[in-house]
Amino acid sequence: MESEKEEQKCVSVMATSSKPIDEEPVVVNDTEIEGMRYPEFSKADILGVQDITVKAIDVPAWKCSLHIRVMRGWERDKWEQGITSNSGVSQFNFRAKLCAMVICDSEGERLFTDAEVQALGLKSSIALDTVFMAGVEMNAVSEEDIDLLEKNS
Repeated sequence: MESEKEEQKCVSVMATSSKPIDEEPVVVNDTEIEGMRYPEFSKADILGVQDITVKAIDVPAWKCSLHIRVMRGWERDKWEQGITSNSGVSQFNFRAKLCAMVICDSEGERLFTDAEVQALGLKSSIALDTVFMAGVEMNAVSEEDIDLLEKNS
């Protein structure tokens, strides 16, 4: 019942907050929050959000289209851990590791396992770079992220 009340508040805030942010602050749970664009979510709301997006990309070198997706939080951590060593960021199979994490079917299920990264790394660097660059953009991996990984390894 409490969850229904929270949900109603969220819906109510969403329905009534059609004014631009800078006009009037949003009021959530009787608390004014300046600049807040969205309603406050509960733990159940957060865990229920479908936030793993999938999109199709063209890979001209393979003469095909395929799907890529946003990595889950733990997958991003695993990828970052897998590309770092005591001497900095390891460039070995750098692209293939990310490609294996993001290439998926239309439902968002990975097509390549971690054990298949080596085989994927044998494919064309041009094709892998196409997928890698799309995956980097979709997952908001920046040069600053890579620099930070180098500093922390």
